[in-house]
Amino acid sequence: MSHQGEGSSRQKDPNESEEDTRLLNQAYVAVERYAKRESAFREFNVLKYKFMASFGAEHKELFEETQSAVTSIFIAGRSLASHYWPSIKLRLAPDYQQHINQMFKMETLLWESGENDETNAKLDSIQKKLEAATKACFEEQAPTYTLLTTKWKLPWKRPENKAR
Repeated sequence: MSHQGEGSSRQKDPNESEEDTRLLNQAYVAVERYAKRESAFREFNVLKYKFMASFGAEHKELFEETQSAVTSIFIAGRSLASHYWPSIKLRLAPDYQQHINQMFKMETLLWESGENDETNAKLDSIQKKLEAATKACFEEQAPTYTLLTTKWKLPWKRPENKAR
């Protein structure tokens, strides 16, 4: 959900009703939150090419899936603001329940919806694939570790005399 005042940086149309402004501002929250972290998303997109160069072009899909998840949030916000929330007044329409079901689906994309959040599940899956692709980089080879950390008794070093 959004916090008080979020979405209010949106350029308001002079002919908007108060209700339209409230609904459009709610949908704009995703844009504001993205803008606050835009540099992180930009860096992530640059990382895509470095990652593919290091781990292979077959991992390009991980970055495309991430972009798709982000895009779905924006689409949901736009759809809710322009199509679903304003028409909530049309309760007498024969396909009203279908309309409500679709609206709830869009809302789960826009707002984090707990344990069964579809977007979080997609991003978790992408993270696991990224971790699997990079696993070899972060595993330490046991023989090398042992070689470097073992205390060796050097044959040319004499034991120290403690008492004289």
